[in-house]
Amino acid sequence: MKITPTNKFKSSKLASYSTMAGAFIALSSSAYGQVLYTDVNPDETYSENGEFYELDLNLDGDVDFAIKVVDFSAAGIFTSTGTLGNTWGGVIKAAVVYSYNGAIGGSTTNYWPYALNEGVSVDSDMNFNTNATYGTQVLALYLGIQDLYSSGGTLAFFTQPLGNWEGKTEKFLALRLEDGGADYYGWARLSVDDNSHEFTIHDYALKQSQDTPIETGATVGVHSVIQNNQLTAYSFGSTINLVVKDLQTNGATVKVYNMAGQVVFQNELNLSGMQINLDQAATGNYTVQVVTVEDAVYNKTVNIQN
Repeated sequence: MKITPTNKFKSSKLASYSTMAGAFIALSSSAYGQVLYTDVNPDETYSENGEFYELDLNLDGDVDFAIKVVDFSAAGIFTSTGTLGNTWGGVIKAAVVYSYNGAIGGSTTNYWPYALNEGVSVDSDMNFNTNATYGTQVLALYLGIQDLYSSGGTLAFFTQPLGNWEGKTEKFLALRLEDGGADYYGWARLSVDDNSHEFTIHDYALKQSQDTPIETGATVGVHSVIQNNQLTAYSFGSTINLVVKDLQTNGATVKVYNMAGQVVFQNELNLSGMQINLDQAATGNYTVQVVTVEDAVYNKTVNIQN
């Protein structure tokens, strides 16, 4: 399925430590499993230059990692430094990944992320990278020179794809989310096509207890995620608004946590929508958590102004 993203690509991770800490406290205070799982259903495929998927690993409303397509050709993008001194046209096709609040498991020599099989432990023994050339880490890349303009001929160069992900189906990207000195490990399941410039995101997961390994594809203790097309929460002033769109459940619980992890509001979710007034609460960030009887979870950090 081809999905064209509409949200704005973020150039940096903007969440504060206190916001993320509140999200983790809220989650670990529940009686549910320790693996926060997001099923991208249906899978989303990206193949056009500039398309991207923003991955919010801990579901606090901020982007932790982003996967992007780079696919273009242009005249004069390569220049020879040899005796010919020619300017060549070239083509670049790549799937790349950015890390904003963490690191990506991969080689230290070339910053190529691992393409892991299921059942591999993602933990502190694995090597993780935070930086790479131009701020990106390459999943798969094809680089070619198309035209040698001075002679009118053609020349192929670097025609073999680079990176570990070319033509890989449902392999795992190792992720480390960093929060105030503590590490949380997770994974994302991806596929990359044979041409190195189309990727599909299937699902991803995060171990909620700090410094604790997670196996790629882990399903033990997993609870599913309530998607934004089913339920959304936003704040205005001292009021939190919950808009129920297509959530088929009964008996779901709504809790609101402050940054200390204390419950400041708790009630059953009204499927017609509801407003939560916190006019007696202090100004600041709060985490809204909805949990259904089927163990599906929704988390959103909102700001209250009093």
